[in-house]
Amino acid sequence: MIKHNHATTSNTRQCFETFIGCTVKGIAYNDGTHVIFACGWALTVNANGAHWTTAPDDVGKIIQQERKELESTRERLRAVLRLAGEP
Repeated sequence: MIKHNHATTSNTRQCFETFIGCTVKGIAYNDGTHVIFACGWALTVNANGAHWTTAPDDVGKIIQQERKELESTRERLRAVLRLAGEP
């Protein structure tokens, strides 16, 4: 994997331009929308339109938070299904 340094000043065109040619890996929706790229960096866009690049270490934390939330949702759904008589 090629190491990139996408560190740019927030709320500038460069936040978007720095990812030209990069491959999108996924999207996370906690505390803003994070478009995660294969290089490990993300482009984050907040509800008010603010945007910035997010470094791989912080992207890892975002992914871990998403995993915890998904597991919590799975557990709640399992409990509802048990109440409904599903195995």
